[in-house]
Amino acid sequence: MAIGNHATYVKIQNFKGFTDLEVKDLGWVNLIVGDNNTGKTSLLEALHFHSDESTGLDIFRSRLIKILKEVRGIQDFQGLFLDFFINRTANAPSIGTEMAFQMKYRNLGEIHYSLLYNGKEIKNQALIHGDTHTILPHNKGMQNVNNAYSNAAIPYIPVNRGYGADLVSNYSAYIQQHTTLKRQLKKDLEILIPQLESFEPSEITQPATIIFFLRDSEGSVALPMMGEGAIKLFRILSEILTWKGQRLMIDEIDTGFHHSRMRPFWKTILNAAQRHETQLFVTTHNLECIQHLRDTLREDMPDFKDEVRVIRLAKVLAGTKAYTYTYPEFESALENENELR
Repeated sequence: MAIGNHATYVKIQNFKGFTDLEVKDLGWVNLIVGDNNTGKTSLLEALHFHSDESTGLDIFRSRLIKILKEVRGIQDFQGLFLDFFINRTANAPSIGTEMAFQMKYRNLGEIHYSLLYNGKEIKNQALIHGDTHTILPHNKGMQNVNNAYSNAAIPYIPVNRGYGADLVSNYSAYIQQHTTLKRQLKKDLEILIPQLESFEPSEITQPATIIFFLRDSEGSVALPMMGEGAIKLFRILSEILTWKGQRLMIDEIDTGFHHSRMRPFWKTILNAAQRHETQLFVTTHNLECIQHLRDTLREDMPDFKDEVRVIRLAKVLAGTKAYTYTYPEFESALENENELR
């Protein structure tokens, strides 16, 4: 049932804290768990790798730069953005380190990308896609990065990313003019806002915002006034639509939701991902979040069980190891009170 360009396997070498990480048997929806500092967020960042050989490397770099600027607040790094992502563990010194990515897809084969990091230079870049093996210029895409990628879009919702101007611009660009998508978004939002009549972008206030019209209400309510849960749900659902047929990464998906709303929340998110063929990679620290995912699949969406995975990251002597659980496996682990987080 999963879509051809959904990833099924990823191998990451010398990216941040990962010396050599393999994640196997990926699903349509992947819930990433593990102790603090095991690399959950780093895995989401590595998954920004783009597999299109004509533009993929530039897109990957632009996305990493966007993360540095907008998520971490680093504005001036003089083009040496890889300094923030190269593996600096004792077993992998930065100078002479090879950073490499390998991704496999259900129906579209696999792609390899590697580069040799040598201080201020990138050397020996190589891209392998099928039978095509390309040697790339050493510093391709490394110049003027502070300006060249300022408008890059990233399929990533960081933890505590609340309301922002990008919500309005993304909605206006990808959803507003598509009646079917707008209708589906409204239906999904009604899980938390049952009185929702309609919504639209408005420039009456500056900056522009999304305003909601509610049944039995004379006026409108701006989205920032609807509460953290409504903002988070609107962002996730609109991003699922924006990255339709691709993948979306969400850090700490349950932040902002009361545990009593997690099951309908999961049902809404899973249905939206399925409807729009969007592969999800999401993290959580919360055991209840995993339990509610199990309950949603068991009671509401049994036909989707085979497409969901729990991926646990754990520190081992060799570095970080990923353990992939299918639905029967993580259901059994929960019932036997085995630690998944």
